[in-house]
Amino acid sequence: MLKYLLLLIGILFIPAANAQTTTTCRNATSFGADPTGVNPSNAAFSNAVAATDGVHICVYFPSGVYSFTSTLSVSLPAGSSTASVTIQGDGSETTQLRFNPGVDGVHLTLNNAFHSFHIRNLSLLAGDKSTTTRGVFVQNNATINSAQSHIDHATIRGADGFNQAYRWGRGVSLYQVSNVNVSDTTIVGSSDGAAYASDGVCFIAEGTAAVIPVQINVISSQMNYCKYGIYYGNYLQGLQISTTNFVGNAHGIFLPSGQYGNDQLSVSASQFNNSATDIYTASLIDGVTITGNNFYGGAVSGTICVNLNHTDQFAIVGNSFINLGPAGPNQNAIVINDYVASSGVITGNVFKNNFVTAIWLTPSSQRVNVQSNSYLGQTNFVINQGTNNSVGGGSM
Repeated sequence: MLKYLLLLIGILFIPAANAQTTTTCRNATSFGADPTGVNPSNAAFSNAVAATDGVHICVYFPSGVYSFTSTLSVSLPAGSSTASVTIQGDGSETTQLRFNPGVDGVHLTLNNAFHSFHIRNLSLLAGDKSTTTRGVFVQNNATINSAQSHIDHATIRGADGFNQAYRWGRGVSLYQVSNVNVSDTTIVGSSDGAAYASDGVCFIAEGTAAVIPVQINVISSQMNYCKYGIYYGNYLQGLQISTTNFVGNAHGIFLPSGQYGNDQLSVSASQFNNSATDIYTASLIDGVTITGNNFYGGAVSGTICVNLNHTDQFAIVGNSFINLGPAGPNQNAIVINDYVASSGVITGNVFKNNFVTAIWLTPSSQRVNVQSNSYLGQTNFVINQGTNNSVGGGSM
């Protein structure tokens, strides 16, 4: 019996050992990367990539500080349906990749519908205050990609610290890329010494009518001190945000006017404290759900926590709205504009302190059902100027 047991253990061990051998990352220090940051590590990265099979690319940076004078670029081969690229370290802030002024961080190109990328356990640091550089830029040149990609346990910020002078123009930029999980990741811009930022984009995802990006999930992350925490780009569909903090931005989640092809925004269990708006949609978008969030608005005159325009089907349910400052002329918790086609519901929310208006249904609103909310301290609980809206009871 012992003989057969030992044989079974041996059989199980052989494929496990082989799997470990084939998936081992290339250690960048073995190719000359300098963990003290004194010497540039660009050539070491290129040599580490070249030492892989060119299809399953994985480069590992042990703990340390690595300096780069040019962008880390990888383009996956179009002829392979299993190609993937991974860049990883020993932990956010434990492994730091620092880039010279004016230099993008990581640029990855996917050329097949089944390509994927993975960036984890490291920090990407901008070398100056920029409006154009990108910490992570991923572009997909194929059809809608179905392989799952990840950015996790990463920090993307300026090389001089958190909310200091330096910043990326765009922390993460995804173009025509689908099926991405961003988790446990911190992206920080710079407010230039003010309480709230007025420049930069923490995260943007966008596409085209030919290649529509779908299924982007942002989980347990932070988008802080950018003009736009998350910028909802053209043709993006299926952006799911949960347990994420938006602090010190001008706009937390922003969909500008003139956008096309947008659907399905879900925001849950997240926290907001921003200067202009927390969630703002100015273009047609179908299917918006905002549930179980905390909005700490009103610290700056003019704040509107949730401002929906051209929204087809929405639900604002179970959120907490608290004004942290004195009421300014436009400090409103929820503003609904521009009816499109379907109804919306606002229910089970709590409003506290000095908002001018808790819920404002403007003259262009229609078919909004407002029920069972709690109000305390607002000048106006509900202003209903729209058509076919239904405003029911609520506690005071």
